[in-house]
Amino acid sequence: MLPILTKYLLAHKQVVIPFVGRIELLQHAPVLDVAEKQVIPFRYEPRLTVDDTISSHQLAFLDLFRISEKSLSDFGRRFSDSVKNRGFRWRGIGSFSWQGHAMVMEPEMSSLAGWQPVPAQKVLRANVMHQHLVGDRELTSGQVTDMLQKKSERKRLDIIIGWSALAVLAGALIFVLARDRFAPQSSGLRTKAVPSFQLPGQK
Repeated sequence: MLPILTKYLLAHKQVVIPFVGRIELLQHAPVLDVAEKQVIPFRYEPRLTVDDTISSHQLAFLDLFRISEKSLSDFGRRFSDSVKNRGFRWRGIGSFSWQGHAMVMEPEMSSLAGWQPVPAQKVLRANVMHQHLVGDRELTSGQVTDMLQKKSERKRLDIIIGWSALAVLAGALIFVLARDRFAPQSSGLRTKAVPSFQLPGQK
């Protein structure tokens, strides 16, 4: 019966055996070990919990092999007695023993050739080109970078021209004011600007 229970456990990641408990295969995600610079692959860890509730799915599976619930219960009782007397090793799952008034299991971590840690190295790719959609054109990363640099240079040139024009205008204004000695009525002409009307009492 043990091979059939093992088949069910591997297929459904859990199996319940009366007088023993629920045996589960807990999956652990891959782990990046920074210190050792390696990636530890995912693994399954067997775990034993106190639970004798047998699912209808498991009973239906065992029924395909003409194993009744009573036969499973008898097997569980013999399994438990064997563990109490001398312990039991379920190959690939773990070693069972009796401590005090409870059954415990020491998980057996299987090591497969394809599940070994692999080196973790940082890979830097130089001059990688990706396609970008700009408007209705497809440009590479380099072309997009050149386009942005040209726009930035054009913007800086416009700013320089604007400030230069402003400086020229300011210089011209200062020249006109200095020539006329900053007279409040200076118009920039050779003739002096005078009001077109006179207040009463003025001559």
